[in-house]
Amino acid sequence: MKRSVGLTVSLLLAFFYFSSFVYATTIVFKSGKTVEGEIIERTDDYIKVDFYGTSLTYYLDEIANIEGKSLSNSKAGIISAEESLNIEGKEIISKINNAASRIEGFKASIIMKMNKGAEASSTIGKVLFKKPNKSNMQGIISAGVDGELRNIEQIMISDGEIMWIYLPAIKKAMKLHLTLESSPPIGSEVVNPIFGSRESSIIYKGIEEREDKKFYIFDGETEGAETASNRPFLQLVFNVSDNLLYQKATYNETKTNIAVVSYDKIELNMPISNSDFTLSLPNDVIVEDIY
Repeated sequence: MKRSVGLTVSLLLAFFYFSSFVYATTIVFKSGKTVEGEIIERTDDYIKVDFYGTSLTYYLDEIANIEGKSLSNSKAGIISAEESLNIEGKEIISKINNAASRIEGFKASIIMKMNKGAEASSTIGKVLFKKPNKSNMQGIISAGVDGELRNIEQIMISDGEIMWIYLPAIKKAMKLHLTLESSPPIGSEVVNPIFGSRESSIIYKGIEEREDKKFYIFDGETEGAETASNRPFLQLVFNVSDNLLYQKATYNETKTNIAVVSYDKIELNMPISNSDFTLSLPNDVIVEDIY
């Protein structure tokens, strides 16, 4: 009984045409043959590979290694659950990076929450972002003002060189001069979701369902986590349906210092004017200049 399906001429032509878009896992057989494709099913006996809509079945006793991971050291050639997740995670990260690379700009709903000990604040609003680093976020922040919890308007605008944080209700603004070391403007996580993380620490945890939607979950550490004292750990959550970032959380070991940003209703690549990233302040606003 033949254990794999032969490829038609049309499929071979499709392979060469679409090869630049493959999110492939490399499978090396004991015969020396190599196949690349996305693994869509694993059992104790075989794997199934999606080859542009065609499902191909390969048996584990024919396979030497998958992504360099030898099967000969595993009982009956079975991949461990951890190895399986690692392979799948690499495939998903490739999809995520590809989806993010196609974004030139977007608008979305945004929720930002911060908890540090007994202090907490949250912002609900809208964000407009344009590559490489222009951002316009306007919303309502719930925070302590003059010892009282209030809901006030907050405006955060960056043209890539200057970031303004403006609170009209108290007539105060901060003018931040951005550098390479500065925190990236709001929205940049969507177009560069792995930025700020130590890539070698990223671990795929699986798919989680929240409010009837499915999400990929990754845990890891922030860049420089070895010396970070604030929030060295992170979790990245991506929507399975479009591979876009849904939520990024950073936190400390005891989870007493947590920052979470969530995106929803993302609309991609509409025309966006550079004028959306400028800010004119009233004359009576007090400005704090920060370099």
